[in-house]
Order: sequence, then structure tokens, then C-alpha cells
Amino acid sequence: MRKVLCTFLLIISIVSSPLIYAQDKKDACELITTSQINRIIGCKVKEGKAVMNGQHCGRRSADDKVSVSMEYYDWKTPGTALYIMKTIYDEDSKNIAQGKKAVGVYSTIELFSVAGDHALIMTGKADANDDLVRIQFVIGRCNFTFDTQGIEKGLVVSKAEEIFDTIRTNYKK
Repeated sequence: MRKVLCTFLLIISIVSSPLIYAQDKKDACELITTSQINRIIGCKVKEGKAVMNGQHCGRRSADDKVSVSMEYYDWKTPGTALYIMKTIYDEDSKNIAQGKKAVGVYSTIELFSVAGDHALIMTGKADANDDLVRIQFVIGRCNFTFDTQGIEKGLVVSKAEEIFDTIRTNYKK
């Protein structure tokens, strides 16, 4: 799963690199802090370190059973960010409707209208039968992806609006 996801993100990064605009770089670990994650979701992940020029931050529990990641891409325009989000939503919806898995692991998708146009929440199961949840949305000219593994999906989905609000608030600081 991670190999497919990493390959997908690498291809998007390479193909779209002329469109990426990193003037207002943010540290993905500051968009939603470890203490905010632990408070909102009720898990205990350790501090993470931003990679990919600050665009990705992964965190894991001490026993490695829970992981949470935050990733973003900063594009040149809000229109580009919305176009990318719409493309992701359309492709993932099509795959799920055809009985396939989106990004190789997600089996459900729903609009997350509180977070804006084409924002989405996907759920699925990992190889170890762990719950997976992906929340994706746009703020300004940035696409954001918040992923969890090993946390009960109903809990994460019920906290999606608070997760979005926290990231939006921290992004605007």
C-alpha cells in the first residue's frame, strides 16, 4: 500500500513540479501538531519530522500499530489546487463505483462538503486489516491529505470537521 501511494505521489510531484509553488512554505508537522492529533483522535502518536521540503509529516505510535500522516502540495493558483482535487475525486469515485479500490486500498468515498468543493473522505482496510481513513481538501492554493491507519474509522470520520478546522486554523497562522 505505501509503495503504491509513494509511487503515485512521486509521479504527481514529477509531472506537476512546474505547477508547484512553494513561496509560503509551511511545515506539515505544524499544520496539525502531535498534541492536537492525540487530543482530537484520542491516540498516542510520537512526534514526527517533516520531509519532502516540509510537505509531509508522518507520526507513529510507540507500538507501531497506529500511524497518522499530514501532507500538502502548494500550487501556483487556487484553481490548480481545485482542479487537482476534482481530478482525484473523479478518478477515485470511478474506481470505487467499478468495484475497484482507490489508491489500491480505499473502498468507500464520500464528499466532505464542510471542507469545500471536491473535498472527500475515503475509508478502507490495510493488509493487516487495520482501518484506513483519508481526508482530502483544498485551502487556498494547497491540496491537503490527512491519513490514518489503525484508528477506528468511525472515530476518525466523526472528527473530520475538527481535523479540517484545526489544519485550516494552523495553516492561516
